[in-house]
Amino acid sequence: MSIMTRFVRLFQADVHGVMDSMEDKTLVLKQSLREMEAILDDQNRHLKKMKAERDAAAEELARYKKENDAAEADLEMAVQKERDDIARFLIRKQKNLLRHRDHLQSQLENLEAEIGKLKEEIEERRRQYDDLRLRAKTYLSRQDIRRQRTDDFDNGFPDAPGISDEEVELELLRRKERMEGHKRGEERGAQ
Repeated sequence: MSIMTRFVRLFQADVHGVMDSMEDKTLVLKQSLREMEAILDDQNRHLKKMKAERDAAAEELARYKKENDAAEADLEMAVQKERDDIARFLIRKQKNLLRHRDHLQSQLENLEAEIGKLKEEIEERRRQYDDLRLRAKTYLSRQDIRRQRTDDFDNGFPDAPGISDEEVELELLRRKERMEGHKRGEERGAQ
């Protein structure tokens, strides 16, 4: 086996090793993208859940407001009719309704703040994901081009079937002889 054939085989082996390492990076990159997408999906589900909780709290708050308005109207009537026992009962009821309303209002405000933060976080992660996906697409297309070039190189330089070691050696000797002829000509010209 000639030195050139060994060199070509060594080069091909090195190229295949590089390709293997690139494929591992490609797999890791694709897996990272899938994980980021899964996280975004989870966050969107969490956001929908929080919005549903907010909507339920808003409905409950509206219901407490209606009950409070009704209790207020009844309280006014009880006071006008001088029904102190009913008025006391309605005052207790109204105080409880107001506590629950205030608690719901606070809960609703907290939910709104959390939803706002989560929306911002999702938007930022979506931008990062889109950016990474674009970079990955570019990287993967470059890897495909490199892989195609490597495949073209591999196909263009197989183990040289039909060319014997003797033919390679003969060509090498011819080239050496030409180089020595050029060196002699340069030496004669310099003298």
